Amino acid sequence: MLAACVGVAGWAGLLALRRDAGPDGSLGPIAPIVQPPPPQRLPAAPEFARNALPAAGSRATSVATVAIRIPAVPAALRGAGVAIYDARTGAEFTWLPLDGGEPGADGSLTLQSTTRVRGDLQVALAAAPEWARHSYLARTSVEIGPAAAGTPTLVDLPVVVDSVQIVLPDAAGRAGPLRLSRCDDAQWLPMFHAATGIEILPGAPTTVLLGAGAYELVDPIDATRRQRFEVPRAGAVVLTPTLTAVRADRP
Repeated sequence: MLAACVGVAGWAGLLALRRDAGPDGSLGPIAPIVQPPPPQRLPAAPEFARNALPAAGSRATSVATVAIRIPAVPAALRGAGVAIYDARTGAEFTWLPLDGGEPGADGSLTLQSTTRVRGDLQVALAAAPEWARHSYLARTSVEIGPAAAGTPTLVDLPVVVDSVQIVLPDAAGRAGPLRLSRCDDAQWLPMFHAATGIEILPGAPTTVLLGAGAYELVDPIDATRRQRFEVPRAGAVVLTPTLTAVRADRP
């Protein structure tokens, strides 16, 4: 074994030195080493004019005034506010608390602000700034033109909210977690149940504050199991057997 190892090592050394053994076992001459050519400087690159590319769109330097009128503010919205921002990019976000509005003789409330947005301006009422984009209670949009810097742009924002109770039918043991979604906006999320879903237990109805519109309760595993309801509504949302049925010995 030792002799084999020595032989392999010797042969590897011969290959490394590129010296071939003659017929009588003597080593031949070492092959000459070819020197690489000396380094050459690369040709000079052509010079390009270093000019800035034209901006895709110039930012408005003048501000436009927006007056937002809420015909009636529900009592459940104390401490809420209105957000305005660019509907296309989400930029120029401004939060306007309802407490800073000017009440009218007819019970309305007017909020006024300025914006540099030109184009589609989103106006959303929410319970807090972090919920304005995807957990709003009421939303509308208005077009701000290039000549809007002169006179205020008036925006009417009707607000209708309802504290909706979601309850189990008499024969059901429990239901959920269920995903609550808005039918006209796939990016809408509920304020307090976005991460874990809504779970309903016997004798403990779940109450959610929702704005006017159409909503759905959806099974997160089987999307065919769903229930639609409208807001505002006269009574509680009683879950259908589809959403309370036992599946694999578990609801």
